[in-house]
Order: sequence, then structure tokens, then C-alpha cells
Amino acid sequence: MRRTLLAFMLIAAFGFVGAQELPDEWFWDKSIASIQWEGIKKANRNELDALLRNYIGQKFTENIWLEMQSKLYELDWFESIEPQALPYKDSRDQLILRFVVTEKPSVLSLRVSGNSGLRTSEILAAISVKAGDIYNATKASLDDVAIQKLYNEKGYPDALISHEAIPSEDSSVVVLTFRIEEGAQVALRSIKFTGNTSMSAKTLKGQMTLKEAALFQPGAFQEAKLEESKKAIVDYYQSKGYVDAKIIDVFKEYEKDQATGKNWLVLTLALSEGRQWKYGGMSFEGNQVFSGEKLEDLVSLKPGAVLNYKKLLQDKQRIDDLYYESGYIYNQISLKETRDDIAGSMLFTIVVTELDRAHIENLSFKGNEKTKEYVLAREVPLEEGDIFSKAKIIDGLRNLYNLQYFSVVEPEIHQGSAANLMDLVINVEEMSTADIQFGVTLSGLGQAGSFPLSGFVKWNDRNLGGRGQNLQANVTLSPTEQSVDSS
Repeated sequence: MRRTLLAFMLIAAFGFVGAQELPDEWFWDKSIASIQWEGIKKANRNELDALLRNYIGQKFTENIWLEMQSKLYELDWFESIEPQALPYKDSRDQLILRFVVTEKPSVLSLRVSGNSGLRTSEILAAISVKAGDIYNATKASLDDVAIQKLYNEKGYPDALISHEAIPSEDSSVVVLTFRIEEGAQVALRSIKFTGNTSMSAKTLKGQMTLKEAALFQPGAFQEAKLEESKKAIVDYYQSKGYVDAKIIDVFKEYEKDQATGKNWLVLTLALSEGRQWKYGGMSFEGNQVFSGEKLEDLVSLKPGAVLNYKKLLQDKQRIDDLYYESGYIYNQISLKETRDDIAGSMLFTIVVTELDRAHIENLSFKGNEKTKEYVLAREVPLEEGDIFSKAKIIDGLRNLYNLQYFSVVEPEIHQGSAANLMDLVINVEEMSTADIQFGVTLSGLGQAGSFPLSGFVKWNDRNLGGRGQNLQANVTLSPTEQSVDSS
């Protein structure tokens, strides 16, 4: 039924281009020779071509059609998309897909209202939408968030941001207006602490990213930096043996400056330090693959020393990595603690549940439209059937970045066909690998018989034809020299 409906849509569209002599549904399973557009005004044609380029040469099937349609509607650029199927050069073996589109309104201009604390230019620089873009409500909402973040960074924690797309006389355009209720700016006058008997206020302030107002420090209050600072303080205490330290409350007192309208904030953090603990040692359970001595060598803490909880977790991570580098990525490794209140020390046990090694079942790449797959594969020191290795994956990603062919290199790991098999997918986004330089010089003006222009062109492609080869060509033209060099 669905295939029939799709066929009807394409047949109906096809009928408008004058080819009723072809049989119904002739286009199914025909090779796509070309993709054309009609009705494009503001949409980025290059982006559209890139979006569907991979379908050229493929057989036109129901699934292919649904994929193409889904990608186009995901752009949220069009009110309607009408497909047309045309024979390619009067051949029934290939077809042209033509999309007749009606674009959504574009942004005629951008306006900001309600702002007095921040400049309009500063606000517009923070958003992604530009005049001339097709209006997209989702992207405009993301710009609301971007403006909100900007205001928070400038010390306006209560700022409210909204937007409205205002229709104009021309129905094809809208005026996008961002409305702002700034609220009062809040600056941090002072930071105080209660409950800190072991650490001075100066030491604790040194751990915080949130700073008091000073001569060269505006002291803008940001809730996000407060949370960062709270975590930094607790981490610092735990590195000094106070593993139970926590911030139990935060008190805020506001003082309004009547002259400027600015709100000054006095911040008080209430702490519970707990007692200081020493490191009592490490034992291991369940480890068969690696001996306790080998695992103990990875532990940097020494019994009797003040417990540095951050270093303890780093030691555990080294033990995790030892297993992972050997392919035991499914192992369950937990850390148990035992407290000796009399000695004031904490003893730890690493409990390992060992499972089978993982192997790479499939290694594949996505996004490499130009670069050949073998060029990518030779940079990754893993093959199908190899033992899974975190270090080798990291080396492969580093190698791909160092090629300077890609702006993005991201791995995905999926479960394979069996419990101990993994599929590794590496996603890349290609960037331009070609560079061109040229110059022109005027010389010998007014001299009889001389040519007054000299010039050179240098062209280099680091990934010629997607084969990972480098080609450089130099062309020089002058009255005394004409040369072409390549390497």
C-alpha cells in the first residue's frame, strides 16, 4: 500500500512534465543519474547536493526514496517537497529526480529588544542565525539558550530570553526578534566559609573558579561556576585525606546598589570536613589473568601516607586500563573500602570479575566521501579479528587527525554478533586538502619589447583523488623564466 502511494505521488508529478507514454511505476529500480532542484531561493544548494550526492548511481527503491525524503524534511527548510521522475536522456534505464520545493520564510532582519546591560552587537555575535537564513524555530530556540548563557556569564542570573518571528508584507520573509528581560546584574562582593577548621578561607578560594569582584575582576556571578567551585573544593579536601568532606549548604545575601542598580552578592559556603584518613593499603580479589604483584605495581599510594582519594581513583583506572588494553573490556572491576577507626586508616580491595576477551568483528568508516577506505584503514593499527585495544584505537584516531584530511574523527563501538565481539565504526568529516597561492608583479613598464607582467601559481593537494597522495605544482611566468614543476 505504501509503495503504491509513493508510486502514485511520483506518477502524478511525472504527468506534469509530459511523459505519459511511459508505463506506470517505470522508475522503480532504475539507476539515479542526476538530482535537480526547482524553487531554491535561499536554501544552500551546495549543502543540498552534498546531502543527496551519495544516492547518485544507486537503484531507486522505496527505502532509498524514504531515506531521501526524511533527510530533506529533517533540514526543516521547506513547506512542501514535490518529487518528479524523468527519464535520463530518453532512456528508461536511468532517471532524473527533480525536487520542486517551496521554501519556508527566510529571515529578513534580526532585532533585539529589552537589552541595556549588553550591546546588541554582542548579543547577535552569540547566535547562529543570520539575515538571509531560512527561519527554523528549533534553531531560534537554541539561540535563546545561547543568549541566556551569555547573560549568565555576564552576571545576569535571572535574564529571560524569548523570540518571535514577525511576518512581513512579503510572506516569504520574517523579522526575527529576540526579546530580553535582563533582570539585575549580580556581582560577587565576598565569599565566606563556615565549618572549615583545617583549611583557610584563602586556600579554599584558590580552588574556586568563581571570583570576588576586584580591580581587574568584574566578579560576575554565574551559577555554573558556583557548581564547579563546589566540586573543586570537595576534590581538594579529598586529596588531603578528608574523603567525607562536603558542602552542606550555600547561603546568598543580596545588597542592592541604589546608584547603579547592581545587586551585590555575599556568598557563604557551609562545610562539613569530616576526619582526615590515611591510606592503609590495597588487596585484590578475583584476579586470575594478572597477579596481585603486577596489579600492586600500578598503585602509587604508600601505606601510612595521607589518603589522596584522587590518586586512589587514578590507580584504579590504571588497573582498569591494564585489563582493557588486553581485551578484557567486559570485566567488572569495583573498589571496596574498609575503615579502621582506631588507626584512622582506610583499606581498599579491588574486586575483579573476569570475563572473556573482546575481539573486533567489523571495522568500518563513515563520512569519507572523497578519501578511499584503504587510506583510513592503514592508519588504524587494528584489523578485523584483533583483540580489542583502547590504546590502538586512540593511536588510530590520532593518526587520522594527523593526516589533516578531516575536521572531525569520532569512534563508535557497537555490540557485534556475539557477546565477545565488537563493531568499531569511525566517523569522519572531510575538509579541504587543497591549497593555492598566486601572485602577479608589474615590471619593465615603458621598456620597448618587454612584457610587464610576471606571475606564479602554486597548487598543492595533500589527498589527491582521495588516495592519500600529495601533489604539488608550481607554475612561473615571467619575461626571463617560464617553468612548470610538479612533485
